Amino acid sequence: MITFSNKKNQLVAAIVMFLVLVGLVSYGYNTSSANVLARGLKRILPAALVSGSALSIYDIEENLRILKRLEPNVSGEFAYDSLIERTKAKILASDLRLAWEDKIKYEETFYIKSQPIEYDKLVAHAFSGDINLFIKYVVEPSAVDAALRIYFNSDYRINKQAYDRASGLLTDVLAGADFADTAKQHSDDKVSGQFGGDLGFFSDSELLPELQDQIGKGPMGEVQRGVFISRLGYHIVWPLETAEKDGQKLWHAKHILIQTEGFEAWLDQNTADIKVWKIQ
Repeated sequence: MITFSNKKNQLVAAIVMFLVLVGLVSYGYNTSSANVLARGLKRILPAALVSGSALSIYDIEENLRILKRLEPNVSGEFAYDSLIERTKAKILASDLRLAWEDKIKYEETFYIKSQPIEYDKLVAHAFSGDINLFIKYVVEPSAVDAALRIYFNSDYRINKQAYDRASGLLTDVLAGADFADTAKQHSDDKVSGQFGGDLGFFSDSELLPELQDQIGKGPMGEVQRGVFISRLGYHIVWPLETAEKDGQKLWHAKHILIQTEGFEAWLDQNTADIKVWKIQ
């Protein structure tokens, strides 16, 4: 993705460059050289302008190639529009001063450690073993999405019903209600909920980064006295204990999750004014 300070001037310059290079090709470059030039031009010429950012023709085609490895019937229009939407989300996150760039490494490690077999297969199949492409098209959008969802969930006015529900459950648990029974009846995490909210033992980076960080703050053996916010919604967190296996530190915790709703509508509303110029 290229950022332009003056979109019209940069577009004119790109067109002039294109005409000059076409002229050079017509005056004697061989076919191989022309193909190299064509690939270079695709990296320069914009296919869309999203606010102050340009998506090149190469970006769109690369996104389509990756998507087709995952879903052969995906359309070029979808690849075009999905990349635009991801760019709009990134612009919004930057405008809100959300430090999503700082979370990229944590997101990458979470992908690797939480589902190592699936991660290896995905990188090998969809990204031809290129981890940088995986970071660009999976990890970075995930970090942006997480930052925006946490920001959205931090507004209790928008999410009043979910927050009040989580706060009420926390009050009940702190007053002596059985944590396991409460989780079974009310947690929106149905997997852990059926086990009374038990997340089992896990090592570093096997849980959502923000949730693992919160559990690590402890204290162990006590239900935390505040509702915790993650990208998923609101959590009641109970760090239970730590252990060690093969020299690796493990944590054991329980939680109750109350999910929020309406993020997609909020995102659409807050990116609606970001100007998009489709050139292709």
